[in-house]
Amino acid sequence: MLKIATTGRRRQDSFNLLDHSDGSLPKTPAPTPSSSFVPSPFIEQCFTENAIMQAAESILLTPTMPAIESIQDKRKVEDLKKMMVDFYLSDEQLKHIEKRMVTEINWGLGKTTNPTSNIKSYITYVSDLPTGREHGQFLALDLGGTNFRAILIELEAGTASIKMKAAKHTVSQELMQGPGVNLFNFMADKLREFMIDHELMGQRYKLGFTFSFATMQHSLKSADLACWTKGYVCEGVEGEDVGKLLEAAISRHKDMDIEVCAILNDTTGCLLACAYKRPDCALGVIIGTGTNASYVEDISNVEMYESDPGRKKTGCD
Repeated sequence: MLKIATTGRRRQDSFNLLDHSDGSLPKTPAPTPSSSFVPSPFIEQCFTENAIMQAAESILLTPTMPAIESIQDKRKVEDLKKMMVDFYLSDEQLKHIEKRMVTEINWGLGKTTNPTSNIKSYITYVSDLPTGREHGQFLALDLGGTNFRAILIELEAGTASIKMKAAKHTVSQELMQGPGVNLFNFMADKLREFMIDHELMGQRYKLGFTFSFATMQHSLKSADLACWTKGYVCEGVEGEDVGKLLEAAISRHKDMDIEVCAILNDTTGCLLACAYKRPDCALGVIIGTGTNASYVEDISNVEMYESDPGRKKTGCD
């Protein structure tokens, strides 16, 4: 369970599902550097009948056993059941995990507790979610695991319409394990090919870079790679600003007029994309090669924030 801030959404009633006017908000587990909270699960607010909840849990959480057609099959199923026992979690165990996770998130937000927290609560520096009024053409790059994508996105004002064209490329082991400059040059080269194929040359474009690795951000477009994961070990990137590395690679092509405006984690991109169509969206979750989540947090709880303290909210991974 992640903490979600109730303040600061641009649209009215965006957080109406999170409001607790009866003062029943659970307290944040101590010790913690912040005063954020965990709302009641959305599904419990949407369904009032316990029978529906129990039926849903039965369907979703009960594994399907293979058919038994012989004595050998029966033994295999019994062995399988024995193996599965350790994976069942009681309600008390889940509550303990929830409490521990919230505590770690809070520690990740604090300056003194962040270094030892298991959850770093990386700051995104995204201070506003979409209004639905955004429009125009934008470029995006997406580097996640073994695949890389160059994307053209067209937003139509007032319609929540998203038109997208994309080119997907496999990132070779040689690129994943070689010098970092080769990886960023590869991305810039594929972006140029994409722009030529879609007749985009000769215009200036703003670009967002979805970089699905842990980073320490200093601003929306400045982010230092904390450490590689997912099989990447490229030299010369850890501790460096990936935004500047991308700009340097793009600058090799004098016929490209690109402004790198944002460095995002994939979960932040997931949250923003959904919020463009659904203003009540407050969480982004990715379960893939890596697992991560982003959420909206009140800026007063984020001690690691380096910029203007006047802002009301920001995103955290």
